[in-house]
Amino acid sequence: MTGQVTVSEYIETFEKLSHIEKRVWESYFPSESKTFGAVLRAANDSLIKQLRITLPDVGDPQKKVVAISEVYYKKLQNLLDYKNGARLLMNNYIESALLTGQGYSYGLEFLLKKSSGRLNGWVSYTYSRAFQQANGQFADEKINHGAFYPSVYDKPHDFSAVINYKISRRWRFSGNFVLSSGRPITLPEQKYSYGGNEVVIYSDRNKYRMPAYHRMDVGIT
Repeated sequence: MTGQVTVSEYIETFEKLSHIEKRVWESYFPSESKTFGAVLRAANDSLIKQLRITLPDVGDPQKKVVAISEVYYKKLQNLLDYKNGARLLMNNYIESALLTGQGYSYGLEFLLKKSSGRLNGWVSYTYSRAFQQANGQFADEKINHGAFYPSVYDKPHDFSAVINYKISRRWRFSGNFVLSSGRPITLPEQKYSYGGNEVVIYSDRNKYRMPAYHRMDVGIT
């Protein structure tokens, strides 16, 4: 699928996506980014040229076991990010603290799912990258000197597994495991005092990465 879409077309298309396609979609626009997403949509309609290649489902004729793989590439325009040193709190002209730019993301996802039987569940793995560029009117406004840098949504590895086992008519075992890369982050690297004030020097935008996140839950009901 290629072309440019508006926000309304975005929502209509999203509702028609399969579960695995929604996960890919949300990997770049997760639910926790509501505030940033609202600013993005209010600024202007998103213009996205998108190329998606979906490989056929593979499984037995009764669809007891299904394997799905998907490759995608997205090119994005009119992305917003904050200027270095931007003042965001109590700022009545927040648009003056924003920069527009472009970006791209790509990824590969695998899903193996068993929907029936005493033992059922699914296992999925996603490798995805997301980068963006923000250019300002002046050279000192360009983030990371105008180079592409990891987006805050850049999480290369995402693995998850869910298992359900029917022990008896009354008892059922369930478990899930999630492992994902940490998000990129900007951290202070140096500080010094000048004229009685402490000056902090930060790293390039999203130079570092948070630790990987993992969680396992099990239960018997």
